[in-house]
This record gives sequence, C-alpha cells and structure tokens, in this order.
Amino acid sequence: MFEYKESNILLMIEALKKIIKIFLGPFLTAYFIRVSAESLVDISFYYILNYAVLGIGSFILGWILKKRFHLETFRTGIIINFIYILVIVLLQEKIINYIPLIALLYGLSSCSYYFPYNLFASLKVKNVDRDSYEMKRQILMTTVNIVIPVLLGSIISTTNFQLTAIIILIVSILQIILSLLIEPIEMKNSKYTPFSSIKTLFKNKDIRNMLWVDFFRGMNVADSPLDILMVVLIVGALKSDFGLGLLTSFASVLVIFIQYLYTKKFNKKHDKTLVFVSTLVPLATLTLMLLWKNEITLILYYFSYMVIINLLALIYDVRLFNISNCKIIKENHFLEFWSIREMVLNIGRVSGFLLVLIAGIINNRILSYILLIVFTMTILFAGLFAGRVKRYDSIK
Repeated sequence: MFEYKESNILLMIEALKKIIKIFLGPFLTAYFIRVSAESLVDISFYYILNYAVLGIGSFILGWILKKRFHLETFRTGIIINFIYILVIVLLQEKIINYIPLIALLYGLSSCSYYFPYNLFASLKVKNVDRDSYEMKRQILMTTVNIVIPVLLGSIISTTNFQLTAIIILIVSILQIILSLLIEPIEMKNSKYTPFSSIKTLFKNKDIRNMLWVDFFRGMNVADSPLDILMVVLIVGALKSDFGLGLLTSFASVLVIFIQYLYTKKFNKKHDKTLVFVSTLVPLATLTLMLLWKNEITLILYYFSYMVIINLLALIYDVRLFNISNCKIIKENHFLEFWSIREMVLNIGRVSGFLLVLIAGIINNRILSYILLIVFTMTILFAGLFAGRVKRYDSIK
C-alpha cells in the first residue's frame, strides 16, 4: 500500500500517456514513411527539433516551477498534447509540410508533462516502495503495449490514420480529467540554481554515473534513434501497420514475464549481474542479423531489443527515482537534478538523431547498419554505468 493515493492516479495517467505514445511513436513513424519521399531525413528532423525543445524547455521550466505551478504545468502539458493530436487530424497528409510546428508542439507538451510527473513520482512514492511501484507501473505499461499496438494497427489498416487520431484525442481528454485528482506538492528549496548545481551534483559519483546512464539511454529507449531505426526496418520488411502492432504486442508478453522474474528473483542481490548479461543479448542478436540478413534475424533482434530495453528501464528507473531522494538532491538540488537529467537525456537523443539525419541524407543502407551497431553498443554502455550506481533503497 502506498502512502499517497495519487500514486494510483499517476499510474492511470501514465497508462493513457503510453497509449498516446504508441500512436505518436511507431505508428506516426510508419505514417511518415508512407507520406514522405525522404522519410528518414524527415523523421530525424522531426525528432531533433522535438527533443531539442524538450531538453531546453525542461531547463527553462525550473525557473517557472520553483515552489509553485507544478500541477498547472502538468495539466498544460496534457492540453498541449491534445492540441498536437488535433493538428495531426486537421493536417492529414500535409503533416509532412509542417514538421517544425508539430515538433514544437510535441516538445512543449513533453517537457510540460514529464518534468512535473518526475517530481510527483519521486516525492509521492517512498524509496522502500519503489520496486513495487515501478513493477506495477511497468506491468501496466507493458499490458498496454500488448493490447494497443494490435488494436491501433488493426484500426489504421481497416480505416485510416486520421480516424485513429480522433480516438487518441478522446484518450487525451481522459488524461486531463484524471489530472484534476492530483494534489499539489511542496518544494523545500525555493531557488533554482542549475549552473552551480551542475558542479555540485557532478562531484557525486552515483549521480554522475546515473546521468551517464541517461545520456546513453537517450539513444536506445522508446522513440530513440535505435527505436525509430528498428521501426523503419520492420515496416520496410512487413509492409503493414498490423504486422508492426502484432510484433510489438508479442514482444510485450515476453517483457511482462521477464519483469516479473526480475522483481521476484533478481531485484536485490543479482541485479548488477543481470544488467550486464542483459546488455549483451541485443549485441548477440544484432551479430546474427548482420551475418544472415533476413526477416527472421531482424524479428529476433527486434524481440531482444524490446524485451531488454523494457527490463533495463525498470532497473534504471528504480535507481533514478531513488537517487533523486538522496540528501544532497532532495534538500538543495531537487528541481535542478530533474532539469539537468532531462537535458542530458535529450542531448543523447538529439546526438543520435543527428547521426540518423546524416545517414538519411547520404542514403546509404550500409551506414544505417553501422548506426544500428553504434546505438546497440549504447545499451551496453548504459548498463556498465548503471552497475556503478547504488540503489538507495533505505531512503524513505
């Protein structure tokens, strides 16, 4: 049982957010591929602008949030996301001509949503309950990932992208309603001093390693350069939104099983070993794919990537939210830590998509495979740094 009832409301809001992200992630990417003559360039440009706005916006938001406006900012993020989806519905195939506009809207909605959400998730859940909360959240997210991709893929295949976007608009309205049930939070440190905080926080070995984890995660988590490259390859091989949805759903079934095993068997004593071993799996399946380029090895790599990334997300998020409650952060640098963390995460994302943009301009398939190797290696790098971060379970 959690101390705050809002934790369950946060889970419900996150589940709805996951539905929206599935639509705005792989399926929007697949839509770009269909309507754009140079899809990889357009996709890269879209995500570079989006994540640049997200990173810079999160940095600036610290001055606005300080002690107040956490809820208002959170709800604003949800409302901007609603407007963003509405713009997609109205523009239809003209969306490709308005990439700067939609990237700006999505970046603004993301920073306004995730910055306050991270504050809520950190302060409204005790560290001793973190494993249980994160497991509950990951199972809920993965369950959504099982059902929704097939459902959305079927709707898009049998109707059209715009009708599906209208359904997602309704989901966004439900998010707005649920956000009204969240209580405000109080901040101990009233000043926002990001520049001086960077020097202080980087002196702490665990914080420094955690930020390195997030830099590399920026290149391989959901809607990352690696994720988008995989969608491009899968859509190119299967030629179907339904096929993309079906694969994602099957992979998510495996994710739930692996995450359950982790929380029951490995979450305390063996998680450092598990992290290291897990990071090697995508490298092994990628090697098979490069040696034997066919649909089977591509799907095998996609499955291993999906399962491992979601398992590692559970392990990393426990460390991330736990460390945010350690004394040096919570008492003096709480806002600064989350702002800097978002900046670092999105620097990783933008760096990766700049490489994808170059690959799209050169239009060389071999270069795309080289990037797959580079981005898959970032999974290993993130794991190595995560193994150096303590869990901070005892902090309440």
